[in-house]
Amino acid sequence: MILFIFSLVLTFLLTLLVSGNNLSAAVGTLIGSRIVGRYAGVLIGSTGFFLGLILEGRFLHGAALSLVPHSYFYITYAFLISFLIFLFANIGRAPLSLTMALAGTALGIDIRIGYSIDYRFVMLMVAFWVIAPVISVIASYLTERGFFHRNFKNVWNVARWLKFLIVISSFLTAFTLGANTLGFIANVEGFHLVTIIVMTVAIFAGSFFLSSGVIKRVGEEMYSMRYSNALVSLVSFLPPG
Repeated sequence: MILFIFSLVLTFLLTLLVSGNNLSAAVGTLIGSRIVGRYAGVLIGSTGFFLGLILEGRFLHGAALSLVPHSYFYITYAFLISFLIFLFANIGRAPLSLTMALAGTALGIDIRIGYSIDYRFVMLMVAFWVIAPVISVIASYLTERGFFHRNFKNVWNVARWLKFLIVISSFLTAFTLGANTLGFIANVEGFHLVTIIVMTVAIFAGSFFLSSGVIKRVGEEMYSMRYSNALVSLVSFLPPG
């Protein structure tokens, strides 16, 4: 029971950090390009996180079991190590995926205790970590060069559509992060009502109270970005669900 409570506390802290840190990836472009204000953007992002977790998060149950044995001792240990790594990365402002940190920690535990590892799944996961950024770079370059350099007759109409598409893309990015990253945490802990309630509180708390610095920094970088560039950056970021 004590380990279960401790693992829930770590689940809350991990979700808090992830929501505050990753929100900028979803809505930093949306807020930085001045399409919506900060609070509206944070609401869009946090709602996307929440709905992604609720609607799609449970489908990562198999992935969680493939990496972490469902023992609250090992779950707590994996969460604690991942939390410390992610916390130090945030303090040092180093980009880090919590999924990578948690998966790496889990693999270390699996090797130590002799847990059966699905190496085909691990290789597929690592391959996507490498391939996805490369595909994003190529896709963003080709899209920007081939489509958005065209001369449109009704520029204002195109701008309105771009604004709409950026809002939708921001929400879908947050939804995907909620389904994948937060869904993975939920399934490692155990995808049940208590976990969902704890993570929901952490999602909105982290989004509204821990994201302002990162969003401001990203927003300043995105201030001079055209709508077309902003849209491409968001669409290219969308990971596979």
